[in-house]
Amino acid sequence: MPRLAVAHQAEGMTLPRMEQKSAEKTGRSIEEWRRAVLDKLKSAGADNKKGPTASDKQLHAAAKYLEDRSWTDTTKNPVGNDAAFSQLLDAQGYSSAKSDELPTFRRMAKHLGSDLFYDMGWQRRTSISYVLERDKKGNASKIEYADPETEPGIVSRAGLPANLGSFVKLLKPGVAEADQPLRYAKVVDGKPGDTDPSAEINIAAGQNMGDYDFDPNAASGAPVDATVVGANPSNQFEYKPDAKLSNESTQYAGYLSERGEPYSNVSTNKALGETMEKYKNDDKFKAYQEQVKKALKEQKEKLEEAKKKKAAKAKEAALKAGGDPVEKGIKTVLAGQDRHEIVTMTSPTRSGDILADGRWGTYAGLQRLPVSTLESSTVKGKGVVTAIDNVFVEGPPTSAVG
Repeated sequence: MPRLAVAHQAEGMTLPRMEQKSAEKTGRSIEEWRRAVLDKLKSAGADNKKGPTASDKQLHAAAKYLEDRSWTDTTKNPVGNDAAFSQLLDAQGYSSAKSDELPTFRRMAKHLGSDLFYDMGWQRRTSISYVLERDKKGNASKIEYADPETEPGIVSRAGLPANLGSFVKLLKPGVAEADQPLRYAKVVDGKPGDTDPSAEINIAAGQNMGDYDFDPNAASGAPVDATVVGANPSNQFEYKPDAKLSNESTQYAGYLSERGEPYSNVSTNKALGETMEKYKNDDKFKAYQEQVKKALKEQKEKLEEAKKKKAAKAKEAALKAGGDPVEKGIKTVLAGQDRHEIVTMTSPTRSGDILADGRWGTYAGLQRLPVSTLESSTVKGKGVVTAIDNVFVEGPPTSAVG
């Protein structure tokens, strides 16, 4: 059982999700984050007295590439549409340049920095791919990669040589195994020839180990004992969609592997379901299932708590940066010791944004618009960060007469 130091990664995350995570990390809406990215790209070489270098000009070209495709206009390019950025990634190359005019993705990510990009080492793929469709020649034409937020995964490298798809047990030293029910992960990526002995895990595996503030740009260095418990006899890259196991299913697959079940009996949802049926009266397995369900429920609660804390920090940062003040409220309805105007849905902000919602059932003004609160947001996705102290707004749901 090798003892390794934990490192982090988020490879396999989809591009829209990566954008969302990056925006959340910086306390911005998607549109604000995209504008910040463009500003940072355009500013490359601004402090160079001799003028921008060839490398700086490539970053400028990347900004123009995105601008020409209306990347920051979320009305033309909705949040879920990553076409502009995706096209840029295809045109620039990941670490080897495809164009003399554009920077590689790695060069661009390094310039943006971890304060703007969620994972500077991110890439869309993992070694494992789930083939959704094949063309007439039998080649994979539509694929998905292992999701780092829902599939606990680890990378096969010097410290943990194992075939892709194998199940691994990860234990924190000094903590009883029984107190670590979410202890299994799957080998979703491989780095052949890599001499780094660390245990490189993804977000889901990190959260299973109690890390609710997972930073893919930093190696925690925490020790972990890693053991292969269900070895895949083949080192295949392509899998059927049925091999995509959830976090919960991965725990059962790892557990039953340790109980002696062959890999083929637990490596797909169908096979795992049939194997679990054989253990339906097994007291030890039933007890373990209860442990896993309880642990996942607690994890969900702790992640929500951590998310709220991050949001609070982002709001605080936004306030220190000046924020985007609401310019106009209901002049005839004042509240609080300083007699501030009540703000409602459609109230404008200094930047030209507009509040998009309020508390239905509590209204103000001649137009009887819903009153906005700290839970409200704007059309551009910015959250309300300040309110009048000790003035609380609530109202019952409204319904039509009759």
